Amino acid sequence: MSVWPEGDYCILKGPKPCSAEFEERTVVRLSVQQVFTTEERRRDGKLAVQLGEFGASKLTVDSYDNLYSLELATCCRKPHSE
Repeated sequence: MSVWPEGDYCILKGPKPCSAEFEERTVVRLSVQQVFTTEERRRDGKLAVQLGEFGASKLTVDSYDNLYSLELATCCRKPHSE
């Protein structure tokens, strides 16, 4: 019996492979020009941009192209999984 509800949906991929009911999908990537540097802080004192990884997703900086890139890796439920 599945612990995942029926339906068509995706979840963020963790560091391990997708479970048998899911398949890994192409990473979704969003790249934006840098407005803040990684050293700049917001009014509340927290970093304006914090680079890092979570699961198989990550936020990186490309200094050459002056871009931040957010890559989201997903596991999507296979149609008619049981």
